[in-house]
Amino acid sequence: MGGANDGCVYVYDRGAQRRVLRLPAHEDDVNALTLADPGGHVLLSGGDDGVVRGWDRRCLPEGPALSLAGHRDGVTFLDSRVGHWEGLG
Repeated sequence: MGGANDGCVYVYDRGAQRRVLRLPAHEDDVNALTLADPGGHVLLSGGDDGVVRGWDRRCLPEGPALSLAGHRDGVTFLDSRVGHWEGLG
């Protein structure tokens, strides 16, 4: 996964060495990305537009499943605490 200054999130297949997904995610630079679930289906992105978006890869290309706006500055760090779910279920 990678965020870019074109406002997009890119997902790559490292084994095939190719890009598999391009998400137009933000109106400005994408600064932060993290996986939000242990299965790797939900990812969060944060950008200089001050918005955090949640994406469910199983539901694409319908757009973000979640948008959290209102940050006064660009979002530069996200921590989903994926390890929190270990041992549950």
